[in-house]
Amino acid sequence: MEKNSPVNSVYLIALAVSSILLVVNSLYQALIYCAVVVAVFLVSVCVVSMIEKVADKHVRFLMFALVSAALITIIKIVFGYINVKEIVLAGESIEFACLPCLLLAIVPIYFENNMSVKEFFVDSLLMSMGLVLMLALYGAIIEILGHGTIANVQIFKGFAGVEFFTKAYGAFLVIGILTILFNIVRRTYLKKTRRYNMLVEKYKVQIREIRDTQLRVRAGERRDYNE
Repeated sequence: MEKNSPVNSVYLIALAVSSILLVVNSLYQALIYCAVVVAVFLVSVCVVSMIEKVADKHVRFLMFALVSAALITIIKIVFGYINVKEIVLAGESIEFACLPCLLLAIVPIYFENNMSVKEFFVDSLLMSMGLVLMLALYGAIIEILGHGTIANVQIFKGFAGVEFFTKAYGAFLVIGILTILFNIVRRTYLKKTRRYNMLVEKYKVQIREIRDTQLRVRAGERRDYNE
């Protein structure tokens, strides 16, 4: 993704995740929030994009907010009937999932006219997968450092976790470090991609020059032969 692209996935995903940091304390909870956010985001953005008569971007974004809020309300009610500890805990604050949906919807709604159907689908899917990766990684780290477990399984004997990582300041420290690491990987990838493209262009120029030289030599040989 280019530097000036309207879709800067690193910061957009970081913002989307930051709204539910305080209610995610385990890998299971993170995966539940991932599933809810991705499902609500994709369904809502598809519903709104199919309404062609509503051309104004602000109206479409408002409609997206209403559709996503309605879906999250339905999910919250359904969660109330599921007797699973992690789902019950996630359901108590599932309304926090509305903000990540709104943040992720900014690009596909406000830049939909500049995208083909394929680009629209790919960008929406990539942002969703980026959110899943970042939130799942965050949930796993918080559970390991804060509780000494992963998926409720003790991984270090005698280590019950550090309370710092179960608090708000510990959560923001973890997400800050993750965002920095993601950005380092992104910049490294972009640098290697640019370097590769520059080498390809350089070789293309050299190949064209060699071909032009060969054509000039052949043309000269034909003239000499005809003379």
